[in-house]
Amino acid sequence: MLIFYPLGRRAIHRYAPAPRYARARLLLIAAIALATLPLLAAAAATEAWTGSRNAVPLLAIGVFVSFLSTWVVSLGQGGLRTQDERLRTLRSRAEEAQFQRLALEAATEQMQRELALYLHGTVQAGLVASAYAIQDAAARGDEVALERAIADARVSAGRIGEHQPPPSAVDLNALRSTIDGAWQGMVAIDWVLPADALAAHVLDRIGNVIQECLANASIHGAATEAQVHIAAGTDGVLVEITDNGNGIGAGAPGLGSAVLTEATRGRWTIATAATGGTQVRATVPV
Repeated sequence: MLIFYPLGRRAIHRYAPAPRYARARLLLIAAIALATLPLLAAAAATEAWTGSRNAVPLLAIGVFVSFLSTWVVSLGQGGLRTQDERLRTLRSRAEEAQFQRLALEAATEQMQRELALYLHGTVQAGLVASAYAIQDAAARGDEVALERAIADARVSAGRIGEHQPPPSAVDLNALRSTIDGAWQGMVAIDWVLPADALAAHVLDRIGNVIQECLANASIHGAATEAQVHIAAGTDGVLVEITDNGNGIGAGAPGLGSAVLTEATRGRWTIATAATGGTQVRATVPV
């Protein structure tokens, strides 16, 4: 047994990657047979020399016990190896399922953020503009303008279900024209723009910051004028919006703060301007 047991372990270890256990056992039987033949010949020679008849039977019993022990060990090792393979397969499937769950959660959170930006920025600007137009037309008694403003409000409200964000601006001048058109008649905007060209995703983030600040200035601060100063830096694009409204209110941070945090990765501040309005300084990563 001291001879065949290590031999069986080596055979199983070398030739038993699942599912080739049968091959390992056949090799084990062949190795035992080859190792037994010289021993049997030596036992027969010993019997012939000494006249004893006990050497061959005792050797045969020892070989049989060794073979049986090695065979049982090989069966046990094969079973353990099969169990290990199953455990590795189950662990791999569990890790894949966990990865898919995390990817789905990340995609859902990203979709929610994009929807929040769309509703709180683009759609909100159109609804605020329509509300001011309706108030102005009603105050003047202009029924034609009132109907047009109501129709514009319906269009803006219909965009909520469509969730089709407008195409990205190609440069800062195009972004300026889009924002000026959205807030025309509500907030007069004075712009200071750099000459540097910016990537499309940076322009989108800058537009989200400006739209959010103008919406807060108009709705919460009753602002009618705003200054937008944009400067390109080494670590990002600085966007500074200053309005002539009532200043910072006492309300708790809401979705607007989340929009600014998303667009700037948390790099923004809000303070009361020297003129009494509100000033937001935000750094948009490039």
